[in-house]
Formats: sequence, structure tokens, C-alpha cells
Amino acid sequence: MWWPSSVFNTRPVLSDRVAGFVRQSSTDTSGGESVIIDALHLGRRLGIYYNVAVLLFPLGTYAVRRAAARVHAWRKVSKARRKEKKKEQVGDGQTGTHRNRYRNEHGQRDIADITNGQTAKVEGLIGESSVGGSSSGSSSSSSSELEVAINVGDNEPTPLLPSSSEEKVKAGLQIPRYTLLYRRLKGILTYQRADDHHGRHAPATGISITNTIYFFTTVFLCVYGIYISPLEGLTPNLKTFLLADRFGLLFAANQPLNYLLAAKTSPVRMLTGWSYERHLVFHMAVSATCFYLGIFHFFWMWRVHRIFFAPTGQSFLTLLLHPQIAAGLTAFVSFAFFCIVSHDDIRAKSYEFFLATHIIFSAVAMIALYFHHSAAKGYVVVSLAIWLIDRVIYRAFRKRVMADATISILDESTVKATVRNFRTRDNGVYSWRPGEHVFLTVPGYSRLQAHPFTILSPPAGYDLDPSSAQGGEKDMVLVIRQLKGFTEGLYGMADAAGPVKEMHAEVVVDGPYGSDHARHAIRDCRKAVFVAGGSGIAAVWPLMCEVVRRQMDRAAKGKMERISKRKVLLLWVVQHAHHIGWLEDLSRLEEARRVLVTTGVDVEVRTFVTKGPDGKRPDLREEIGKVVDGCIGGKTGVVVCGPDVMVRDVRNAGFEMLWEGKDVEIVAEKFSW
Repeated sequence: MWWPSSVFNTRPVLSDRVAGFVRQSSTDTSGGESVIIDALHLGRRLGIYYNVAVLLFPLGTYAVRRAAARVHAWRKVSKARRKEKKKEQVGDGQTGTHRNRYRNEHGQRDIADITNGQTAKVEGLIGESSVGGSSSGSSSSSSSELEVAINVGDNEPTPLLPSSSEEKVKAGLQIPRYTLLYRRLKGILTYQRADDHHGRHAPATGISITNTIYFFTTVFLCVYGIYISPLEGLTPNLKTFLLADRFGLLFAANQPLNYLLAAKTSPVRMLTGWSYERHLVFHMAVSATCFYLGIFHFFWMWRVHRIFFAPTGQSFLTLLLHPQIAAGLTAFVSFAFFCIVSHDDIRAKSYEFFLATHIIFSAVAMIALYFHHSAAKGYVVVSLAIWLIDRVIYRAFRKRVMADATISILDESTVKATVRNFRTRDNGVYSWRPGEHVFLTVPGYSRLQAHPFTILSPPAGYDLDPSSAQGGEKDMVLVIRQLKGFTEGLYGMADAAGPVKEMHAEVVVDGPYGSDHARHAIRDCRKAVFVAGGSGIAAVWPLMCEVVRRQMDRAAKGKMERISKRKVLLLWVVQHAHHIGWLEDLSRLEEARRVLVTTGVDVEVRTFVTKGPDGKRPDLREEIGKVVDGCIGGKTGVVVCGPDVMVRDVRNAGFEMLWEGKDVEIVAEKFSW
């Protein structure tokens, strides 16, 4: 070994050659070789601690989420009990409606406060109406009781407070300061800045903060013990030596986290409750950090050569041709190459090329890293174990099923795939949850290509069919936009099938995959707004159907009298009017709307066509604001899926509303960056 040797918890050992260079550099310091060995040992321990923290973070987050959910449920039950107790204490005559009875007696009006029983005198006579008054009107007013609303100023000892949510919204009551602070903080985390001058998209502030914390944690681990709290006896040359080693060590130590985030069945997403977008962007941040760590490791290795090896006459090329150094260089080049081809433009134009290079070069990088240094072997083994469990064991034997599909052309740029007759390994029923996606393979076109598509059709029990039950069988519908490669090939196969433009094929379905982040976010919202742009309807439509179906089930069980009014709104922006035909269940939604409107649930669908003589784009800030500021009080949940500009507009509209103190929850469903 020409370089320090260690495997996780073993103490590093210097080779004779490196030990000689270290002795030359540390002749004027105390400690000699033991100083550099202690520093290297510290780096190995930091790598272990870092991976332990990576393991504990999602577990701790899950525990906090469970505790918060229990506290929320307890507060909800306590609030309901207080309301029931208060209702029992209020008599039939004390309804809390803040109406006052006016009586015409001896030229004065007695004001009876129904809420607190107080009375007051208001001077004045009830005469004839000044606008269109008549004797008949006067006589009728004297023979009947007139009810009006009374507003009491803040200087009253017992002011009349509106009791219903609708009256509270109209009255514009102030919220507690800590609630306003919390909502403003949530608004800041929701905000998404505009694209930079290169056209690159920026994630929401909350996602950026997560990535920034990770980045500075990595920087701290790079310099701790070297420049921060340095060990005694380290010279500048030895610090250069240690920094080169630390960069390489953290490159290897980050690989288990990188592969854990890349897994489709990632436990990180399930335990933390992160959205698919946050999870994906964090994975990209980890990969980018590893890329820079590799660059820094290479550059500092060049500096180490200049300090230790160049004086002996050894060239840098000779150093690079050393078997272990060559393996490390191969790992870095492979990793750098598949990071470059992961750019969103390349991924969008040629997904097959991206997927193939991602798998091949990541495998080459891991194998080369294994032979580069013994300190990296443990991390490589863990990373490959994660990959094998996810890809080979779980996905191949649990998630992949064969099925029959009907592929038909919807319009000039869209294909619909209806998948049925799922053949699971245990002969069970194939099911999914709203908002999930699958990877579709059509062996008749290519056995090696699997592309992700969001499931448009809600699963049984979550759809608008009252007779369906959860866990039942149902066809899976995928709406596929024609782009290049796989989707273009499917469109061509259906187009060549004859006049009906429809073909039957056997397919392989890998999945479902996804996150429950959006479902949990809108579960307790009294108002739900779903915003979709084009094919983004596939992500929001099943979520909307789940919300409507929940109210349908409550109405069928006679529980609607226990809840207040609710609002469900779909804003769908399409390019052409015929794209609305993608949704075949709109007629069934109209039937559900007619039933629910009698129970206080308002369901509305608004579509906007952007192209054509009457094309227009909606003002999403205004449309969402109408629901938030409407007469129905309570929390408003907004789910958006569509182009980047649409997602950013909705997020920033939510930021403005949250800054004003309004109770809004913004959820963005993005599946690519």
C-alpha cells in the first residue's frame, strides 16, 4: 500500500514510502508519524459517525411525525368534546347567532341581547319607512317582530363575537401573533424564486435550505480536525495531505446515502414523509456534492504530488498510472460522466440514454472505487447491497407484474394505455394509491426500456363509483404524451394498427411508487383546490376523486350533518379543448356534485383553453384567492402539478397568502428536474 490503509474502525497504517515523506514534512513538529495517523483515524471515525447520523435522521423524523400526529389527533378530539360540552350548556333560546329583537313600545326600542341576556335602550322611533314607506308597511312592522344584526364596538364589556366560521371570516378577526409568525415562516419555505439568467429552475426555499444544510455539513466534515479544531503538530504540508484524504473519504462515505435516495422504494421518503420533488432534488444535491468532492480530491492529490513526490523526480503521470490511483481516476471519470448526462435537458430528450448510462457508469464507478482504497470498500459494499435489495430482490420479485394493455390514440399528440388483467405472483389484486406512478415496459417495442407514468385513474374505493370498494379490481389508465423515443414509438405502433388506431399488447408494470405527502397535506382541509396544467391532471385528478369520494361515503352514512360546508375546486389548464376528453369520469363527477351540493359540499370544475381564438390563461392567484377568502372558513389545501411556471406561480401565491396570515397549505407535485 502506498497510501494510508484502513477499513472503518481499524487504525490507519502508513506505507514506508509515505511515512518517509511525512517524516520529512514533520521534522520540526512534535509527534511525527503519530500526528498524521491520529488525524487520519479521526477522518475514518467521522465517516462512520456521518453514516450513523444518516441512518438515524429518517428514523428520528418518523418518530417526530408520529408524535405530532398523535398530538394533532388529541387536540382535534379535545376540541370536538369542548364544542359538544358547550352546546349542551347553551339553551334552546341561546343560539349564539348575535341577533337582537326590536320591539316598538312607548316610542322606544328594547334591545334584547340573546347571547348574554343583557338589555340596552336605543333612542328613536320606528316610523314609516323613508324609502317607499306606506301605512300598510307601518302596521305590519308594529304587528310583527323585526330581527336585525347588531355590531358592538370594542369598548363594550362583553362584545358579541361571531360564532360560525363564515362570520369569523367576514369579521376579519385577528389571529394570534405566534400563529401569524408560524404561517409567515411556512410561507417563506414555500416561496420559489424565478429562474436564473441561464433558465435554470430553483426549488422552493424549504428544499434549498435542506440542501444548504447538507452542503455545509459536508464542508464542516471536510475541514474538522484539520482547519477547525486542528490537531496539534500539523504543518501546512500535512494539512494538504489530510485534506486530500478527507475529500476522497467523504466521497466514498456519501455513496450509501446517494444509493439510498436513488432507490425507488427508498425508506427515506417513506419515513420522512417528503414529497417526491424534495426527495429527488436532495438526491441530485448529494450527487452534485460527491462530484465536487471528487474534483477537490483530484486537485489536492495534484498538490500532494507537488509537495511530496515531485521533489523525487516522479511525474504526475507516473502517479496516475499506479493501479490504485488509476482505479480512483476511473471511478471519478465514470461518476462525473453520468452526473453530466443526468442534466434535465438530456434526460428529457433521451430518457433511454440517460437511464442506460446512469446504471452502467454508476456500476463502473463503484467497482473502481472498491479497488481504489481499502477505506472505501465498506461503503461500496453497503451501497451495492442497497442497490441489490431495491432493484433485484424487491422490485424484480415484488413490484413487477405482467398485464394486458390496450394502447389507443386520443389525439394528435397523446396516447392512452388501459392496463388490465394483472397477473401478480400471489394471484392477488393489483392495487395502487392516488397520485402514484408506475414504470411501463412494452416488450413488443423494447424489453429493456421502462418509462415512468403517473396513473390517471383513481384506484377502486377512491374513485367516484359508490359501489366500488378499496382493494377491488380496476383498470389502470395512463395518459402518455408523444415526445421522442419510447412514447413516439408507442404512438407509431397504435397509429399503424389500422383505422381504429388501437392495439393490444402484453406489458410489464413496475410499481406502484410514490409519496403520500399530498394526500396527508389536504386530508384535514375544509377547502381543496387542485391546479393542473395539461397532462399534470394525472397527478391531481385521483387526489381530487379521493376527497370527493370521502364526502360521498360520509353522506351515504348520514354523517354530513356533523361537518361544516366544504369546497372542492379543480382548475385545469389545457392547450386545446379536445384535451378535456382525457377525463372520462367528468360526467360521474357531475352526478356526485348534484348529490353533495345538498349536503353543503360544493364541487366545481373550471377548465381553461390557452390556444385558439378564445384562448386565455387564468390568474391563478385570483382564482385561489377567491376560495381562500370565500365565505367558507377553515384551512385551504392547494395541490398543483404542471409546467414549472405554473408551479412557481401557485407557490408564490401561497407565499403571499401565508404572509397575510391566511391558513393555506401548498403542495407541488413535480416528478422531474
